[in-house]
Amino acid sequence: MMPPIKIFLLLIFSWAAFPRPLQAREEPPTSPSWPCCVPARPGSRILFLGNSYTFFNRMPAMVKAMADTKGLRPDVHMHAAPAASLQSHWNDRRARSNMEGTAWDFVILQDQSATPIRTPERTMEFGEKWCSLIRAAKGTPILMLTWGKRGASGTPDPQEQKALLETYLKLARREKAALAPVGIAWENCLKRHPGIQLYQPDGRHPTEEGSYLTACVIYFTLFGKSPLGLPGRLSLKGTRLSNLPADRARILQTVARDTCRQLFSATAGTRPATAGLQAAALSPHSAKSTRKTGTGPLPWQRTYIHTIMSEQVIIIGAGCAGYTAAIYTARANLSPLLITGSQIGGQLTTTTEVENFPGFPDGVMGPDLMFLMQQQAEKFGTRFAYEDVKSVVRDEATGLFTVKTSGQNYETRSIIVATGASARYLGIPGEEGLVGHGLTACATCDGAFYRDVPVCVVGGGDSACEEAMFLTRFASRVYLIHRRDTLRASKIMAERTLSNEKIFPMWNSTIVSYKTDDKGELEAVMLKDVVEGDETELPVKCVFMAIGHTPNTSFLGDLVDRDDAGYIIRKTGMMATRTPGLFAAGDVADPHYRQAISSAGMGCSAAIEAERYLLGL
Repeated sequence: MMPPIKIFLLLIFSWAAFPRPLQAREEPPTSPSWPCCVPARPGSRILFLGNSYTFFNRMPAMVKAMADTKGLRPDVHMHAAPAASLQSHWNDRRARSNMEGTAWDFVILQDQSATPIRTPERTMEFGEKWCSLIRAAKGTPILMLTWGKRGASGTPDPQEQKALLETYLKLARREKAALAPVGIAWENCLKRHPGIQLYQPDGRHPTEEGSYLTACVIYFTLFGKSPLGLPGRLSLKGTRLSNLPADRARILQTVARDTCRQLFSATAGTRPATAGLQAAALSPHSAKSTRKTGTGPLPWQRTYIHTIMSEQVIIIGAGCAGYTAAIYTARANLSPLLITGSQIGGQLTTTTEVENFPGFPDGVMGPDLMFLMQQQAEKFGTRFAYEDVKSVVRDEATGLFTVKTSGQNYETRSIIVATGASARYLGIPGEEGLVGHGLTACATCDGAFYRDVPVCVVGGGDSACEEAMFLTRFASRVYLIHRRDTLRASKIMAERTLSNEKIFPMWNSTIVSYKTDDKGELEAVMLKDVVEGDETELPVKCVFMAIGHTPNTSFLGDLVDRDDAGYIIRKTGMMATRTPGLFAAGDVADPHYRQAISSAGMGCSAAIEAERYLLGL
């Protein structure tokens, strides 16, 4: 039998060596440290692999410009495409084969925004493949934790942000990759500073401020340095990247610094490497580097400012014609890219209720109709780039087009131009705010809203006469305001117009100002007699501009023929232009009808013709 003293000592030892179960449950487990990496050295080669969340506002170039101000001079490249995922990049043989032959010190990986939420297993699968490939080349993988869509409170949607964090954090810890906490910084920023606009109107893509904050977080993650003190106005090779006031830039820098410091749990520039990560981030330019130096610029590599993205079809313009073309090309499995331009939704976003679009017997608000069209296009796989097109050129040898925007170059086999035509206005102060509130350029669209009230039409040509004649069906009076004493319209049109008892010409007159009621709706215009100089007030409820439209075609150069008014000339009965692979639809090629439904029909026709062109038919 064991002596009592030995039993006592054994019990003491057991108590000390093994914590009591109850006490263990009361104490929360210590969470692993945030996955981070040793700071990058000057001259490091850095590759961004992502999509629009990465290339919007040339974010990688912002990171380089920030680093350049501190003498770090990294060699930054980007391989990105709209809506691209880690899976689609992996399936891009060029991306993989060329990465295997190139020495990258750091590769920043960003998955498609919804994939880590809806199919996290896919993010894990292809994230593991990319991390393994990067480590095999002795590089360091860095995952870019993105942000969820804008929620009801203006911050990233809580459920989406939680799912993004769980997936990216799990992948980072499993693969011993660093993790840039961009989405967390976005959440912190919008909670602290709700007045800052990080989201584009679509509630997903970053504004310039959103990309700047992202760049600050990645700068800290890469270099281990606080972004405080970096300039808010950044440029690179003569290209402006950001133009933020110093106070606004400091707010974003502070949020990025605080977020990273809290998660990295160490003073900037002195934090240790996470276990298993690269022990030293050596640049191929460093004398101590034992890595291969790469093979020089590769065909798929572009500078951090311009990246080539190959497409089957690109649609330019986000109105009825553009959205319809997107729906049809997407259903044909052409994976269209639609470049929206600055006026997303086209002219219908400036109107109120649309009563004459089929399928809406009770009418539909113009912006709502455009939103429904966009949703339908997205449903079938249309991708969107929220940029303005600067120019389009065609390689005669290959037949390929290059669409140049402010920050990207897109390569495509075919283009559908649906950029519309901009109505001409008088340029009077306050006009922009009156559009849809008593100022319009479409009598067919809006005439029925002004029954039994006086209105006016500005212009003296056939279009002005047609508008005035049409408006007599609804308005109590139609004033025809013309700066001359005779109409420019054809003789027969002028005679019909002037003989109509509801039309009252206002000769030698021009509008000099608008008068609104307390609700901001038009109630009168001030007319000036261009001969005598007298001014009079004319009570009207709506002004219909009929001084012409300007088709938005300047970016096309000599790729298309135009009529005297600037509208694209198409082949008879078709949407095709004189340039093979280039099609035109909607108001940009329609000087006659300019209706939402006719534009939609032209978008359908252009999509079918583009599909047949790509099939060689």
